[in-house]
Amino acid sequence: MKRLLVAGALLAGLSATAGAADLPARAPVYVAPVFSWTGFYVGVNAGGAWANNNCGSFNPIVGGVAVVGFPDNCFGGNGNGSFTGGVQAGYNIQYNNLVMGVEADFNGVSRNGNNNGVVENPYNGANHPYDGTYLVNGGRSANYFGTVRARLGYAIDRALIYATGGLAWSGGNSGTNVAFYHNQVPPLVGGASALFASNSDTTHFGWTLGAGLEYAISNNWTVKGEYLYIHSNHGGNGSFVCADVVAGTCASFTTAAATFLNNRSNNSLNIARVGVNYKF
Repeated sequence: MKRLLVAGALLAGLSATAGAADLPARAPVYVAPVFSWTGFYVGVNAGGAWANNNCGSFNPIVGGVAVVGFPDNCFGGNGNGSFTGGVQAGYNIQYNNLVMGVEADFNGVSRNGNNNGVVENPYNGANHPYDGTYLVNGGRSANYFGTVRARLGYAIDRALIYATGGLAWSGGNSGTNVAFYHNQVPPLVGGASALFASNSDTTHFGWTLGAGLEYAISNNWTVKGEYLYIHSNHGGNGSFVCADVVAGTCASFTTAAATFLNNRSNNSLNIARVGVNYKF
């Protein structure tokens, strides 16, 4: 009897083992990899640009000294909206959710800013060559700008929210045109006595701050939206070319060693753009 019980237990164990062997194998569990922002990238961007108001001054200087009593005018300006586009490259390194990086970009932009003003130095009886009214029109067009910026962001898997800031530069053409009415105050009568023009093509440096949102649509491609504020200072003495309307007017300025101060300051750009990056 005892032998029969042992044999039965052995048979039951063998049957259970065989049945287990016939069960299908369990499929492995798939875990999606967590996206990493670490690595080099290059890309392109496009968007819009607009300017804040400029402030300029216009003063005659005689013998290196500003004319006493001449008003130091500050005339307002405006900037027209324009298109901007360019390229960027950078590197990110991710630690947990913190993403740190550096990015450089170079962009073309078509932007015009205009200043208009009326400067008066009323005729005081001394018949100075600089007495009269000056109608001033100044403008600046930014042909390009670039930045080198640090980026600091917080990643939520494939989404990255970041702030950015660093150095910036912009270049373009600056010009000022002046119509001079000798010994006249408004209302002006007749034509100008002389026309002055100043033109320069320069690059100016400043700083930039901004923020953006970037999203990885695949392991290599990301898209972003970004805002940047770029600020730079402009200033200096204009080098004017004088053209006579009334003969002898330009010669009288030369005889009096009269030149002009033409300062431009607080020049800034606002940039709103989208971009696409390829991450290596």
